[in-house]
Amino acid sequence: MNNRRRKQLTLIASSLDAELAILREVLEAEQEAFDNMPDGIRDGTRGETAQQIIDNLETAADDLENLMATLGDIEN
Repeated sequence: MNNRRRKQLTLIASSLDAELAILREVLEAEQEAFDNMPDGIRDGTRGETAQQIIDNLETAADDLENLMATLGDIEN
């Protein structure tokens, strides 16, 4: 791989890292909101929806981390 393409991958990885940090912040805020729900709401439809959103955010963050690891493998 030439230096130009390696630099492009480095820029992509840097951008993804910043986006991952934002995604983690959103995830933490959603988890905190869920944790602070009254039991009656948490156990109902609204709570189930909130938990599904949290699960999806966790999946997205994990997928993004895996993508970043793959890009790191390519760069090396």
